[in-house]
Amino acid sequence: MSLARQLRSLRLVVVVDGGATRTRACVADLDGQIYGQGEAGPGNAFAVGLKVAADNLQLAVRGAIRAGRITPSDIRVAVAGLASVGGLGEDAAPFFKQLRRLLPKARISLCGDMRIALEGALVGEPGVVIVSGTGSVVFGRNEHGATVKVGGWGAWMGDEGSAQWIGREGLRRAAHAVDGTGPPTELVRAIERHFRVRSFGRIVPLIYRAPSPASLGQLAPRVAACARQGDRVAQQILRQAGEMLALQAASAVRRLQLTRPRVSYQGSVLRGEARVRRALKRCLRRLVPDAQFVAPCLPPMGGAWLMAAKLVGIVPSQAALRAFRRHYHD
Repeated sequence: MSLARQLRSLRLVVVVDGGATRTRACVADLDGQIYGQGEAGPGNAFAVGLKVAADNLQLAVRGAIRAGRITPSDIRVAVAGLASVGGLGEDAAPFFKQLRRLLPKARISLCGDMRIALEGALVGEPGVVIVSGTGSVVFGRNEHGATVKVGGWGAWMGDEGSAQWIGREGLRRAAHAVDGTGPPTELVRAIERHFRVRSFGRIVPLIYRAPSPASLGQLAPRVAACARQGDRVAQQILRQAGEMLALQAASAVRRLQLTRPRVSYQGSVLRGEARVRRALKRCLRRLVPDAQFVAPCLPPMGGAWLMAAKLVGIVPSQAALRAFRRHYHD
């Protein structure tokens, strides 16, 4: 092995973000350079089963290694944040085995995806992160290292304010409009177009044949489009999404007893829907007047990268943070 390759391999890490819709992996160094990225299907075992989720983890990591033209034995550290793993790494054993087979010499750490979201958003500082993508969860850590999770109960028990919740609410409000028990809304036609049917009743077998969080989440952009066109029912759904997320964030702040609460966000809904973000910010200001609502510094994948650096005793420089932001494509 050449000296240049030896030096590079000392700083190579694999980081993974496995959610309800897709699993993403990348190979990077600790200067923020991205060598390769890979993507596969859902990484949430609760949504697709353990075998499928573990296989998708393997596919994503293999793709990143192949894209980066990296030898697996060169990887020094691997950190994966996965939706069906507990915040501190509970229930991670099957995923650990997959990574160990792929990366025989790497130090491996697995945790919940909410933890890498917090690390990336606040760059390791105490505070709270609100994650709203396909699903939703609020996670925080205080100055003493205590952590708290609020929400994250999944499609049938919660995930308020998430894409799947927005999609489900859109379906519910559209059904009420069809029945005449709720106000009229353009959501009826938008959902019919989404499913390519001529009457709203024909979507019932399509919805219940194989319901999944991802399929419900696909309706969220339809709701957002109707809101932008002035539909009041759709606007109310997005406003309520933000308010419900704010309630969860306020609970996390109180339970953590944060003295100078910083609250940030991650996920496609909060990054992409300004209406949800504004409602969240307004409601949070009422509930926690001293909270500082800040944009995330790094995406969840960046949080995994920061955790990988900590495992080898390195604090990435500001230049490395900027480089990771610049090179990583979400």
